[in-house]
Formats: sequence, structure tokens, C-alpha cells
Amino acid sequence: MEIKSRITMLKLVDETEVPLTINFAKLRYLQATGYKEDVKTALKLINATADNVDIMMMPEFFWVCYVCAGNGTPELTKDEFIGLLPWDLEYLVDVYLEINAKKKK
Repeated sequence: MEIKSRITMLKLVDETEVPLTINFAKLRYLQATGYKEDVKTALKLINATADNVDIMMMPEFFWVCYVCAGNGTPELTKDEFIGLLPWDLEYLVDVYLEINAKKKK
């Protein structure tokens, strides 16, 4: 059964766009398939308030969202993916807020 969830696109520094998504079912699946520590870090950021976001957790959060969108089979490795994240913090925060369904204050 395909789990439906909202997809948000993220543009990487090489101009490719990758899908990101997150939901409970996919997080549970990732925890059971070797991504337990990544999910733990992402959950900390999910629970953060919009004005209390730890920027250094964002790469892990986006990585988990990327793996969720690929149903646990990412095309890029974690290091490749994080290496392609843009260093535009305003853009990354906007994407984080969209995925996490939080509004800017």
C-alpha cells in the first residue's frame, strides 16, 4: 500500500530538485530499517519551534525527508546529499517550515 503524503521539492546546488516528505508511517519504517539515529535527530528538529531551530540539525532533517520520499531507497548517499545542500539559510528554513507545516512568526 502506497502511503500518500505531501511532497515538497528542494533544489540542490547542482540545480537538481529532489522530493522531500515526512510522516509517521515512513519514519517508523526508517527506524526499523537502519536509520534510527537519523530519525532521532530529525524528530528533535520536528519538535522545535520555528524560532528555535538548530541549523546544524537541518542536514539530518532534510536527509530523513529525502529518504522518506524515496521510500527508504535514496539515490544519493547521505554524504552526497548533505554535500549538495545549498547554503542559503533563508531558503532552507522556508523549506523546513513548509515540510514541518509551521508558519513563520
